[in-house]
Amino acid sequence: YRMFYNRAVERRLGGLKLKDLMVVFEGFNGCNARCVMCPYKIMTRPKVVMPMELFKKVVDDCVSHGVHVFDLNFYNEPLLDPLLFDRIKYLKAKGVTVKFFSNGSVMDEKKVDQLLTSGLDMVNFSVDGASREVYEKIRVGLNYDRMIRNINWVIDERNKRGLKYPKVNLVYTRQNLNWDEVED
Repeated sequence: YRMFYNRAVERRLGGLKLKDLMVVFEGFNGCNARCVMCPYKIMTRPKVVMPMELFKKVVDDCVSHGVHVFDLNFYNEPLLDPLLFDRIKYLKAKGVTVKFFSNGSVMDEKKVDQLLTSGLDMVNFSVDGASREVYEKIRVGLNYDRMIRNINWVIDERNKRGLKYPKVNLVYTRQNLNWDEVED
């Protein structure tokens, strides 16, 4: 079976180009949650902000090779990155697609305005429970009501301004704790 699998993978990857890839950045590798499914809580690496000069160099190199989609998070909460909106503006000036995932917990009026004026294409909010009880068991340290309020705030303000972007998605990581709430 391994031989057939390897051939199938080689066929699929044979035509892969750098422009087909999405580059993922952690501008700041900090997070304010301790989600049960995330390894962040056991990571011991120092919490640092990526210097803007390094970010620009990597972006320029990627764009020069045809990469056109960038995701600004990995095991972090991107809205904690003090340079997030400068990074988005730099990327948008390059004509690329920019998105990220957020737990939606750290919104304030300034961040909502920056989010809507930055040119961001998409924000995916992680909503892993339809009820407060389940959400707060999974997204340890976060507040369900605040998350709902903040997501609605972004959507309402975007619509009030007559904007199409950023697109807002709700993302649900199915797991044992929330299995019964998927339909909700």
